[in-house]
Amino acid sequence: MEHTKVQTHTPKYEHEIYKHQTDEKNADAFAWCFTSQEHFEKFPYKQPELGPNELRARMLYAGLCLSDSHSGRCKWGPANFPLAPGHENIGEVEAVGENVTDFKKGDKVAFGTMRYCCGVCKYCTTGKEPLCVEDRSEKFTYGKYWGGYSTHLQQPASHFFKIPEGMDLKRAAPLLCAGITVYNPIMQYLKPGMKTAVIGVGGLGHLAVKFFSKMGHECTGITTSMEKENFIRSLGATDVMTISDPEMCKKHFMQYDLIINTIPVAGNFDEYLKLVAKSGTMVHVGVPDVSEKITISPMLIVMNELKFVGSIVGSRCDINQMLDFCHKNDVYPIVEEFAFDDFDKALNRLENEKPIFRCVVDCGSFSSSKGL
Repeated sequence: MEHTKVQTHTPKYEHEIYKHQTDEKNADAFAWCFTSQEHFEKFPYKQPELGPNELRARMLYAGLCLSDSHSGRCKWGPANFPLAPGHENIGEVEAVGENVTDFKKGDKVAFGTMRYCCGVCKYCTTGKEPLCVEDRSEKFTYGKYWGGYSTHLQQPASHFFKIPEGMDLKRAAPLLCAGITVYNPIMQYLKPGMKTAVIGVGGLGHLAVKFFSKMGHECTGITTSMEKENFIRSLGATDVMTISDPEMCKKHFMQYDLIINTIPVAGNFDEYLKLVAKSGTMVHVGVPDVSEKITISPMLIVMNELKFVGSIVGSRCDINQMLDFCHKNDVYPIVEEFAFDDFDKALNRLENEKPIFRCVVDCGSFSSSKGL
């Protein structure tokens, strides 16, 4: 019997910015890194010198996002190993560069998916910073640089956010990706009186339901199992349905002016499009493996003047607005907390199980125990 050889990759520890320390006593920071697409491990390192426009935060909480896994596992293209992902970050300012005036030591701060935008292109000047056209590999938080799977986060001060006084810091972390990913299209497309729905009431979807509810709109949760009905209604949904029930599909046919689709899977989307009202909008925010494709019927879109659009994260203005809204309206994700030493268990929970609904790692307690 012929066996297929499984390819493995040698872990990589050399990085031009973050210097690996084989003796942990010489390290002043620790990260959890993908050292290859198969290897995820604790990585003691020396912090780089602080630049004049940078801020160094001692990480308190790091949220885990499926895009972190997709990046580290090379599902979205090649990764720059060793790689510490993480773009759902809550920390406390430890030091600021000489040109930084908006932050001071001790401030509680957040950092999200982006670390740079040019500020002058047509997208930056019209509130579309994530679409910035300047071709820079370091536009997003991690790649060449590292994200928040670490005891420390050092990035440009321009893309940190001050956290409103009194926010729940642990639960706030996933707002920096999961929260803004659904808040941004809601604010773009939602109009008074619209009837709304959310496909997939998971890590992103349960926040979308909460946003719609707090904004005073009817919202239907579209789920795989009606066993979740009571729970989904407790989030603020006014109705619940499953696409696998033909009678429910008939009842909800062409009912929704705005649907947010959060499921990161491909396939035929016609059954979902049939739920969109004439001239309505379906926003797609779930991103599967880059090799996967979706199919949709042009007839449905043309004859009903539907809009099928994509949406990425929001601008810095959008994020500040979202943080304020969440604080005032008590909108937070449901999270499961892990210790820093259990980062690998948190990642396994994310990749191979079904967390309810976001995994958050306590980085601050580990730093304190190490005197970092």
